[in-house]
Formats: sequence, structure tokens, C-alpha cells
Amino acid sequence: MVKFTPNLPRFDYLTDIGKLTDDIKSMAIRNLNTGYQRELNYRHYDGSFSAFGQSDNEGSMFLTAFVLRSFYEAQRYITIDDSLLTDMQKWITDRQQADGCFPNVGRIIDTGIQGGLEGEKPRAF
Repeated sequence: MVKFTPNLPRFDYLTDIGKLTDDIKSMAIRNLNTGYQRELNYRHYDGSFSAFGQSDNEGSMFLTAFVLRSFYEAQRYITIDDSLLTDMQKWITDRQQADGCFPNVGRIIDTGIQGGLEGEKPRAF
């Protein structure tokens, strides 16, 4: 996600201020496509994502939600497989608890990306 996610707000910002040149746009789209393809290496067969892909025992709730959100945003600029989005969404919603929370499943290598969240996750991302 390192080469993927940062391109999204840059794209929006440069478009908003009228500074998105064709060269920058081409580079950003190339980075998004490369990042998208790389991220698919971390996908589990059940539709979830994790830091090490199939090497991890299970997918990560946080990473799967993060990837889902990022891929939805990226659809404005590149083609994202709809079935991939559906699989991630289903994996997440299938694990939602009766109280509306999402369990903290899977591991996160860099917990700083969670913004201080620990334990069960609230309903909103």
C-alpha cells in the first residue's frame, strides 16, 4: 500500500488546485496500477488481506478494511475488480458481531497505522 494509497489524496489535491499535469497524472496512474497489482499478493483465498498474504494464518480485519476503502477510492482513476471488492466486503460483514463491532482478527505489523485503535473495532471506519 506504500506506493498505492498516497497517490489518492495527491491526485485529488492537484486536481482541486488545477496543477495536475499530464506527466504527473500518468505517473500517479502507473503507481496506482503497480500498487494494486502488488497488493493482490497479500490477498487470502477467503477475500481478506494480511501483511504477509497466505503466509499468515488468517486475514486482518483492519488491513482488509483499509484495502477495501483504498480500492474503492482508487476506482475513480483505475479499474478495480468488482468481485474483489465484493469478496472483501463479504469477509468483513460475515465477521460483524451482534453488537455491531468487528473483531480484532489477524495481525498488524505496524500498529501505528491503526491510529491507536485496539481490541474490537467500532462500526465505522
